[in-house]
Amino acid sequence: MFCVKGLIESGRLTSVPSRYFFEKYLKDDCINSEAETIPIIDFSMLTSGSPEQRYKTIQAIGNACLKWGFFEVINHGVPNTLRDEMMRASESFFDLSDEQKREYAGKKLFDPIRWGTSFNVNVDKTLFWRDYLKIHVHPQFNAPQNPLGFSETIQEYCKRVRELANELLKGIMESLGLEESYIQKAMDLETDSHQLLVVNLYPPCPQPEVVMGLPPHSDHGLLTILMQNDHVGLHVRHDGKWIPVNPPPGSFVVNIGDHMEILSNGKYKSVLHRAVVNGKATRISVATAHGPPLDTVVGPAQDLLDNENRPPLYRGIKYREYLQLQQSNQLNGKSCLDHVKVNINDTYHKILPSPPISVELMGRLKQLRIFNGVLKDKASLIKTTLSTKRQTSFIRRAILRATTHSSSSPPSSNRIDAVIASGNGSRPRACACIHAIMDRLHGTRDTFVALKCLYTIHNIITKDSFILKDQLSIFPTFGGRNFLNLSEFHDDSDPESWELSAWIRWYATVLEQNLTVSRVLGYHLSSSDSKKNDKDKEEKIFALLSSDLLIEIDALVGFVQEISNVPNSLHLQRNNLVYEIVRLVSEDYRLIQREISLRVVELDERMTSLSVDQLTLLMSALKKFEDCKERLSLLFVNRKKNDGLWHLIGETKMKIETTMNKKAEEMALVRIIKRDETREWGRQPFRFTSDGSWLGLDRVSLTVSTVR
Repeated sequence: MFCVKGLIESGRLTSVPSRYFFEKYLKDDCINSEAETIPIIDFSMLTSGSPEQRYKTIQAIGNACLKWGFFEVINHGVPNTLRDEMMRASESFFDLSDEQKREYAGKKLFDPIRWGTSFNVNVDKTLFWRDYLKIHVHPQFNAPQNPLGFSETIQEYCKRVRELANELLKGIMESLGLEESYIQKAMDLETDSHQLLVVNLYPPCPQPEVVMGLPPHSDHGLLTILMQNDHVGLHVRHDGKWIPVNPPPGSFVVNIGDHMEILSNGKYKSVLHRAVVNGKATRISVATAHGPPLDTVVGPAQDLLDNENRPPLYRGIKYREYLQLQQSNQLNGKSCLDHVKVNINDTYHKILPSPPISVELMGRLKQLRIFNGVLKDKASLIKTTLSTKRQTSFIRRAILRATTHSSSSPPSSNRIDAVIASGNGSRPRACACIHAIMDRLHGTRDTFVALKCLYTIHNIITKDSFILKDQLSIFPTFGGRNFLNLSEFHDDSDPESWELSAWIRWYATVLEQNLTVSRVLGYHLSSSDSKKNDKDKEEKIFALLSSDLLIEIDALVGFVQEISNVPNSLHLQRNNLVYEIVRLVSEDYRLIQREISLRVVELDERMTSLSVDQLTLLMSALKKFEDCKERLSLLFVNRKKNDGLWHLIGETKMKIETTMNKKAEEMALVRIIKRDETREWGRQPFRFTSDGSWLGLDRVSLTVSTVR
């Protein structure tokens, strides 16, 4: 495969080959170097400033996203030494021989590592003056083996930039009026976000005025974070003119991606930008594109829509499909985003404001909806009765009876037991049962049906139905979080249903976290065997490495955090179904407390053997746990408290602080001793005597042997 760097280094290039000749660029001379500069965001004010400073920074981020789609970030916390190391490592990769680089000359979009040139040489009518290295670095880390140390540098750099991106996304969410963690929860960015590292090499060109590094385009994903060497080449389209970007030393350039435009329903727009080249020096840029998991469907955030004034302007599309669409075509402005825009004239007509509905009429409409739901249930039951697939129809009948529209009360224990019995006995039956519940859950927009489905799932988790629990834990086949797929559930049929929708989203997240924790622990949290297995658990915990115990504590505390994120409408616990759901969740919480207590006690015994990093992780987890206490007390207001655990947490935190201070003093003492030894060593004379002997520390003449 040819590349621009090889073309330059061949020594035979006197003029630019015709395939690189970019006619559009010649006609475009509207660069405005006198224009206003891109906004600068002080990241430290977002994360460590006062509430007032944070609020002002969020406003500044919102204004930058709204007016520019670009901003520069200073005081971001990524060490300059790491940035310099990443830049040197990038240069070293392109300095490898062509034979070494060809090992990574991938042809497929989702190849873990791809080295190439231009954008897509298979469809590019004009080639671009650019070589690249693209690496999918998260959630699955990949890296070339050469040059030496490149992999380690990439891993650390991408980790730090990913952390930066997550904090910036929180600020952007708040600027949109959403919860700061909205996007992390809706798209599972904490663990499964997609991060693509793109290293661009733009060699010097003998005729820079006739070529283009990259043509005007927007980026896929949510955010792109870029650093570059000392040579300017990035231009941003703003108010009809091209603005050269010359960021402050040590800063990052951040821009909004197409999927942020989709998520914000067009409020924040991805902006055209391009890369130009020069005739004197090589420009290198290191970009990381941050997006959701590849199989996540990205559409406008529901909280930013309403049926009258803010209809959805984009249709939902899988991130994977969008990447395939963009990367398989020519790079042409924002043409890819146009494919997912909704034609409002064809698909939406503005609804005139409706007159206020009386409470009496609203009640009648609700009764009518329930009646229609009951009719649907009866029709579905008749359909299962007539089905020739006896086993499947038996399962579906049991599920329909447990998740009816007719009542806001929880399913009876007999109904729940019937569902569990229908799925027990064999793996195929369990699989059919779980899929039938999920079909029912994902096929409804009724709050009570959805809550009953989740309640049934919860009972499967807590009762002695191992084969069903096991089948549930691997549903769907790819596993992962958010598999219940209810993060955007809304029932707007009446105010109560709207409020209950928040409980559905919360309950689904709690159940997902329950199964996630079970995978980490290696067993299911279940009240049925919590006491009898305590001894076995203690033996298992005793045998675990401290690092594994810390991982388990972190997962358990994460579960508590999800429980504490309960909706504000706590008054809805007066509803019988919600009350019963909270009771079940409180049982989970009681079991979590026990699990945390066992591990904290064990780590307390090992305190002096823990490293400073491990002590820091433990302290962080315990603080997160304590932060949930007040919210949990509101949720479980009438339920038994575990003051003993909170006392244990407080004592353990004090012991951690004492141990860390002691370790710090010991380390300081060791440094002093080493320093003194070094100074003492430096004072000793070391020299050969005239007769070939050597005077040592005690100035005893030692004969130096020359025998080999």
